[in-house]
Amino acid sequence: MSEESTLDEFAKTTVSQERQETPVGEIPADWGMERLKDVVEINPDGFSKDDWASETFEYISLSEASEGEIEGSTTTPIRDAPSRAQRKVQQGDVLVGTVRPKQRSHGFISEEHAEKICSSGFGVLRTESRLNSRYLLQEILSNRFFSQMEAYVAGSGYPAVKISDLKKHRVAIPPIVEQRKIATVLYTLDRAIGKTEKIIDQLDKLLRGLMDDIFESGTASTDRFQETPVGRFPDSWRIVQIQDILTEKPSYGIVKPGDGDENGVRMIRATDIEQGRLVEEEPIRVSESKSQEYERTKIYEKNILLSVMGTVGRSMCAPKDLEGANVNRALAVLRMDESQVIPKFADLWFRSPHIQSYFETQKFGTAQPRLNLGFLRKMKFPVPPKEEQKEIVAILETAERRYWSERETKKQFERLKHGLQQDLLSGKVRTTDTNIEVPDEIAQHG
Repeated sequence: MSEESTLDEFAKTTVSQERQETPVGEIPADWGMERLKDVVEINPDGFSKDDWASETFEYISLSEASEGEIEGSTTTPIRDAPSRAQRKVQQGDVLVGTVRPKQRSHGFISEEHAEKICSSGFGVLRTESRLNSRYLLQEILSNRFFSQMEAYVAGSGYPAVKISDLKKHRVAIPPIVEQRKIATVLYTLDRAIGKTEKIIDQLDKLLRGLMDDIFESGTASTDRFQETPVGRFPDSWRIVQIQDILTEKPSYGIVKPGDGDENGVRMIRATDIEQGRLVEEEPIRVSESKSQEYERTKIYEKNILLSVMGTVGRSMCAPKDLEGANVNRALAVLRMDESQVIPKFADLWFRSPHIQSYFETQKFGTAQPRLNLGFLRKMKFPVPPKEEQKEIVAILETAERRYWSERETKKQFERLKHGLQQDLLSGKVRTTDTNIEVPDEIAQHG
């Protein structure tokens, strides 16, 4: 199966007409449903530092497993072995994070991580002939398994599932050939998501480097620069205070939004902004009267929304469809004088790594870090010639479009994976009549 495959390539399959009810959902009549203790070994190999031949070992903590991936391990002197270092793993084992199940600290032990030691916060599952461990991993990552963990979790400050309860969890057991095909489909999507994540990381680093370089050197060739409290800039750029390029004083947004109003005015929060874009999933709305109390922070197209409380420094240039919305206390609204500064240029400059670091040095408060608006008004700001601003914006927006295109590709893969995972693991979509080539990395594990 190729990484470009879609649901249509293999969904036209024979769907079992007969289904059976189980305590954790409906599955095909020709599948089994077993408790974990009956189909896997749980925590088969212990670890004792007294019997360890080397002076160090590789330790996998809960923080190094996420959504099915082991992200690394820590070289640890045997004398400093943490009390939780209790379990030895081998290739093909599946790790179930039993502490704080909502974090889904699960992972698969590839050849790279074989013979390492893991935390007792994991349950180590080792499959036998009836179960493919790559298929088991997908079961562990499913909503069906998560719901069972939620039912067994105990404790509030340190929520965890006991190993004795983990053994009671049920997993669906399709025929082994079908397990391999299901695992192949979902593994292929996982790899596509992983590759896309790497591209996104590379593009993010490229964009950050490009920002710092272009805001320091500009686009016009020069060997003359000026030093300022906010960085070095070409000598031809004007350096002003932010208040000199605003049409009115910046203001904080709504302090107490009240109970909200589903038919009211949209209110943007700092957490709704990421990398210059709005990423809110469920818009918050406040009453019309509450928004009118804060007319000074009503949003107009091309206003800059800058977070000054909590996670300081998040910025975006408001698009036209945000006109009429308002902001909460964590955001300041900056109305730029467009005769001097292109608003998008200001947004990009605020988001550059150098200025983000500068904000970190200027914020105050520990429980709720914030920037003072008085400081912000007097903060230095570079103003290149208008044509150079346009060139800088064009260059950086091109890089940003590529970054966001890959972000959208990743979302599409994740949506496809989520839908297929539920359908394949419930048997609503069958792979029995499909010609799916099972790779060695799946076949070797059962």
